[in-house]
Amino acid sequence: MPAVVLRKYLPASWYSSPIAKRNELNNQAIDDIILPWGVMLRRAKKQPLPGLAGFHLIHFHIPKTGGSSLEHAIASKYLESEQEGNIESKAYSKFTVHGHFEKREKGNGGHPHSFIKDYAEHLNIENYYKFVVLRNPFEQVVSLYNQIRVSANIPSLEHFILGDKNFTMRQVDHYIDQYKFTHIDGELMVDKVFVFDRYHEAQNFVEEKFNLKIDRDKKLWKTKYTGEILSTEAKSHFESVYHQSIELYNQFLSKNTA
Repeated sequence: MPAVVLRKYLPASWYSSPIAKRNELNNQAIDDIILPWGVMLRRAKKQPLPGLAGFHLIHFHIPKTGGSSLEHAIASKYLESEQEGNIESKAYSKFTVHGHFEKREKGNGGHPHSFIKDYAEHLNIENYYKFVVLRNPFEQVVSLYNQIRVSANIPSLEHFILGDKNFTMRQVDHYIDQYKFTHIDGELMVDKVFVFDRYHEAQNFVEEKFNLKIDRDKKLWKTKYTGEILSTEAKSHFESVYHQSIELYNQFLSKNTA
């Protein structure tokens, strides 16, 4: 490539740089010029979350797995100037796909529980250490039902699982399918997997990685249970839909026990 053409892509500091640095800048400019347009667009789109500056770790927050407590502890450290009541909203706007990248209002089309593929659309996730907490899917969906029913018109747990009208688990698949929080195109993309049965291991991990202390007695969510349990029919249907999540949980439950 002629020098006169290359020059317009180089920074002004090129002229005062050592030879080795000039060669490096030359190669970078050439690389940018010859990249296909589609690749350049993807590169431009994938920018780090501002709240993650200085460290490279992502927690894929599956609902009802104790994730709110972990994230509150982390956010409290990095948003320590904020009042306690503002931490959740600030963390949403700084640390989540919907809040930061897509500018969706929380509760109005926006939520903090994005699948791993959604993160991959905005971040080079290979550059991040990724962790997740899995929970027994049968227990998770019962807990989720008991939380949602407070604000949604759901006749029963049975309807939530088997129903096809009004509010059912179909409307909140993005809260339930744990497999989609960990896999892209059938490949496990998470580096560290914890299970809710040994939640203290996830707490220990966060405390070590972020050099903080979690208040283990603090409860952010106090779910009131109706006492309903899954019928044989509901359990069978749920298993047919979310068998990958069930297999995934069982795999890591036994692996972590060994």
